[in-house]
Parts: sequence; structure tokens; C-alpha cells
Amino acid sequence: METQLIKLEPPIYNIVNILNRLGHRCLLVGGCVRDSILGIIEPKDIDIEVYNICYDDLMNFLSKYGKVDLVGKKFGVIVFNPTNGNGMKYDFSIPRKESKVGTTHTDFEITFDLSITIKEAASRRDFCFNALAYDPITGEIYDYFGGLDDIKNKIIRHTSDAFSEDYLRILRCMGFQSRFGFEIH
Repeated sequence: METQLIKLEPPIYNIVNILNRLGHRCLLVGGCVRDSILGIIEPKDIDIEVYNICYDDLMNFLSKYGKVDLVGKKFGVIVFNPTNGNGMKYDFSIPRKESKVGTTHTDFEITFDLSITIKEAASRRDFCFNALAYDPITGEIYDYFGGLDDIKNKIIRHTSDAFSEDYLRILRCMGFQSRFGFEIH
């Protein structure tokens, strides 16, 4: 195993490797990538997006390697605790698209598409530094929205105009500004 930006415990690294060999690309996404680039060594949570697989197939696969919790089925999320792991839980998810369909912050239509691209999946994220994705096998970082530059320049920038569809994102922005001391674009 080569040096990783984000160190995965052996059972998770093994699962990611197997899924990749089966044609289901696994990428670490969101805050764990941002925090690792910022030098925060121990991420509080690790989100793993798995491409080219449906929710039920991913759930069935993961259940062979540990305990699955299906609390996030509407959003394509499976909380996973590996057998023989260190006790950390991982969020495995299916890439998704979201469309605003009402007036509240929960009024979104969520669709899953096996052919979704990494860029399309990243475009639904709130901030550019949260739209980063990392391949733990190849070491490649995917940055379609300038998140690495925003971290370097200490800027919080929204990924797209869809930011305005969920007003809670403003509170998240304020939290990040307080936590990191970055400027708000």
C-alpha cells in the first residue's frame, strides 16, 4: 500500500480495492479530503462515493464485510462498520443528482444514475473545497471547481448557483468561516 493522503484502515482499503476491480470506482469525497489537504490528520468521518453500482447491490456487497445501517436510503447512503475494523463508521454512498421541487430545505428530488460522472456528482456539493474527490488507490485528486486553489487562498466559494436552493448552506458557510478563518467569496 503506497502512502495515502487519507489513511484507510486495512478492511476499508481492501473493500475499496475489490469494488474497484469489479468496475465500481470508489472515491473519498467531501470534508475528509478537504481536512486532509488542510493538514487535519484524523478526519472525523470518511465518505466514500461508489460509482456504477446500484444501492441494493452496494448494500449486499458491504454486508459481507461488516454491519450496514440503511438510515440514508433516500440519499443513497449506507453507514458501514467493517468487521475487524477500528470502530469507525464510514458513509458509503451512490452518486446522486438533486433538484429543488419545493420551498423548504428538504424539498429535493433525488435521482440516481449509474452513468453519472465524477464532475456531475461533485457539482451538487455546497462549496468548492467540499467538491474535491480523492482516489485512495491511485492517489489522484479530482478538482473540477477550484477547491484546491480555494484552500490555498483561504476562500469559501459556492460550487454553483444551486447553493441558493438550501438556506442551511449559509449557516454551514458561517461555520466553516469560523472554523477555518477563510474569507467568504
